[in-house]
Amino acid sequence: MNVPASRIAVVGGGIAGMACAHYLSQRHEVTLFEANAHLGGHTATVDVELHGHRHAIDTGFIVFNDRTFSACWRSWACPRKPPK
Repeated sequence: MNVPASRIAVVGGGIAGMACAHYLSQRHEVTLFEANAHLGGHTATVDVELHGHRHAIDTGFIVFNDRTFSACWRSWACPRKPPK
C-alpha cells in the first residue's frame, strides 16, 4: 500500500515517542515535541561517587515496580522475587 507522506507531530520524547518518531520518519515528515531539556522520559543515567569511585546509575525503571505496574506483571506472568 502506497500512502502519501504526511506531516506528523509526536508529543513526548520518552522511549515510545522516540520509537514512533523514528519509525514514522521513514515515510513521513515528523516533528518530535518534548517539554524537558532532554529526551528519554523516565530513562536517565546519573553519575554517583561512592568511596572515591564513580558509578553510572541507570534510573530508567525505577517507576517499573509492583505498585505502579502490577497489572503488567500479572498479565506477563513474570517470575520475580517478592518485595523485601
